Amino acid sequence: MNVQTRSSGFTEYLTNLKENKAAMAILRRAAAFSPGEYPPQYQYVVPFLKEGEYDLPFFLASSLFALHPELKATGNFGDSFRKLAAAVSSESIELRFNSLIQCHTDDLQYHLRNAVSLFSSKGIAVNYEELFRAIKNWNHPDRFVQRQWARSFWKREEKNENGNEQNEQKISIKEN
Repeated sequence: MNVQTRSSGFTEYLTNLKENKAAMAILRRAAAFSPGEYPPQYQYVVPFLKEGEYDLPFFLASSLFALHPELKATGNFGDSFRKLAAAVSSESIELRFNSLIQCHTDDLQYHLRNAVSLFSSKGIAVNYEELFRAIKNWNHPDRFVQRQWARSFWKREEKNENGNEQNEQKISIKEN
């Protein structure tokens, strides 16, 4: 089973948990701990893990989803940050984004949790399938995740024939 199928299945599972208040409360509470360090979260995450599998994406994505269960189907975290920057009009958003794309995996949970909280406050949805794959590939030597997010955040707006901004860019995540 490839990364895309795994992230799709896990995101679908989380979406189905949305109405389960107890499960969502446990997953939200897990956001206050390092990923995988809150045992009540295990019942919702461990069934998806394969023996020896890198579990950070599962634990982190599930707690972030519980904080802000507004799902979108396209784009990436850079796109969501771009929408946040437009909504807030503050230089601090760009500073936060820069800090995020430069952070070490050990600090990733803090930056993502902060960003998701900001997205929630402005009603900006998150593509959790993409986020899952991005977390899984965060340490890739090519830093392709960070580059894709940066391209989405700082992309130029193109004008179409009507003088309106068009902003279409295909984003794809490599699979390991």
